[in-house]
Amino acid sequence: MTQQSPTRKLVRLNQITTRPDVFQFRHLDLCPHHVSDLAAVLKNGTTLDPMTIWCDPKSRDLVVLDGHHRAAAYRQAQWPHDIPVIVHSCDINAARLMALRENGKTRLPMKDEEKRDAAWVLVRIDLKEYSKKIIVTVTGVSDGTVGNMRRTRRRLLESNPDAALPESWAEAMAALKGREDREYTEEEREQMIAMKVAKLDEQIGKLLGDMASRQVEAACEVVAKRLGRQGLRHLVEHFAGDILDEMTDPYGLHELNDVSSDDEEDALQPEAELH
Repeated sequence: MTQQSPTRKLVRLNQITTRPDVFQFRHLDLCPHHVSDLAAVLKNGTTLDPMTIWCDPKSRDLVVLDGHHRAAAYRQAQWPHDIPVIVHSCDINAARLMALRENGKTRLPMKDEEKRDAAWVLVRIDLKEYSKKIIVTVTGVSDGTVGNMRRTRRRLLESNPDAALPESWAEAMAALKGREDREYTEEEREQMIAMKVAKLDEQIGKLLGDMASRQVEAACEVVAKRLGRQGLRHLVEHFAGDILDEMTDPYGLHELNDVSSDDEEDALQPEAELH
């Protein structure tokens, strides 16, 4: 994966293109509110931080690696001036890693499910292109999970070499389970649940939370109705303790008292004699 030193440039907005299917690793490509906030900054005549751009060695296109929200904000604001960019010249494999590193920074942190899907994208492409160490480093996914992904890839191809590999990690686990007729491992089960939680939260989490803040009785009634008897039993069995703690100690004072008690006990212990 060859790479030249990056160069800072000023370019016109119409010179820049995006390839979100290759370089955007978030499930929701753009956050409209974030784009609007950035566009508001531009109205003051101030440019945004330089976008990270890849120069495609074949087409010479200038492709956004990091800065999709900034590019959208420039377009929304109909920015008429040149914009600052940092251009990288390298092959597409190095560009993909660069995009992942930038996406993992703290401006809009990637969710765990997005990180796992990003790792699966790298595993799915070609085992020779990206080592396990590189994938762990750029995605933040555990070594064990990446190893499981590589084994899953191999088993899926062994069972059907002509079939296209699933696009997401959840789909890959489900496909392997279906072909091998086996149970999920505990790690796979936890990941599958986490993915479904994230997806459901994206669909109804904000709506339910808003309703709970305005009319908690209505929100609870909907939850109870939709959970049913089995769901309510699971809720009580697994979350009753957390609910009780929240009701009786909403500010975590019990934990503070426990820490204080420990400190007091330490203070009462006689100091060790110096020899």
